[in-house]
Amino acid sequence: MTKTKERIVKAPDLSRILKSYEDQWVALSEDEKRVLSSGKTLKETESKLDSKQLHEAIFFKVPPSNKLFIPSFS
Repeated sequence: MTKTKERIVKAPDLSRILKSYEDQWVALSEDEKRVLSSGKTLKETESKLDSKQLHEAIFFKVPPSNKLFIPSFS
């Protein structure tokens, strides 16, 4: 029987860097510490990146602060 080690990974607190990007698409750096680009659409956000950034970026839509976001798991 092999033992496995469990490791808890904390989700980064992105609230400070994303505060001014409400209801926009953002591209984050791989280390999730910098916003590389943003835009009203995903296509606009992608178009502002060079090819290296485009392949390394993490894209997502920042929800508006006046709305509650509840993910659904099925």
